[in-house]
Amino acid sequence: MYRDFALTTIVEFPANILLMYFLNLIGRRNTIGGSIIVSGISCLAVAFIPKQGVYNWIRVAMGMFGKFWITFAFSGVYIWSAELYPTVIRAQGLGLMMVASRIGGSAAPWVAQYLSKYGDFVPFLVMGTLSLVSALLCFKLKETNGKPLADTLEEFYAVNIKDCKGKSAIEKVSTKRLNKNAESAI
Repeated sequence: MYRDFALTTIVEFPANILLMYFLNLIGRRNTIGGSIIVSGISCLAVAFIPKQGVYNWIRVAMGMFGKFWITFAFSGVYIWSAELYPTVIRAQGLGLMMVASRIGGSAAPWVAQYLSKYGDFVPFLVMGTLSLVSALLCFKLKETNGKPLADTLEEFYAVNIKDCKGKSAIEKVSTKRLNKNAESAI
């Protein structure tokens, strides 16, 4: 018990150091989405590794590997989330994200304990699958690395909302203005 707790703590330090480098190197979306995929696969692998004998060490090693990558993602989400929200609602958005993550973190042991009644592998299977689904959803969000941040909701919508023809709201407004100017010139 103490060994596993010490290992999870030790794994967090290099994950946070490397995160600072990778966020700028390959971007927020790829770094976070990729690390959640690796941690989800690791969680799924732990589900099928036996607990007995030498396999226990393999199970612990795979668990620590997954812990490294989920720490990588969890720390990076704070930076990326702050960049996704426009300035006028950034504090509220981050506050809501923190509350949701703490509720999820508090509920996870209870969910795992309940699911283990159906088999020791079920909690790992469920959490690994949820990790993979959340990673896929990360790739639907925009990349913010090296891009200007939205200050107002109007700027946020202008950049993020697209109509059915693939034009952003700001492109539509510009097109309408050009058409109006062209009509008034005639």
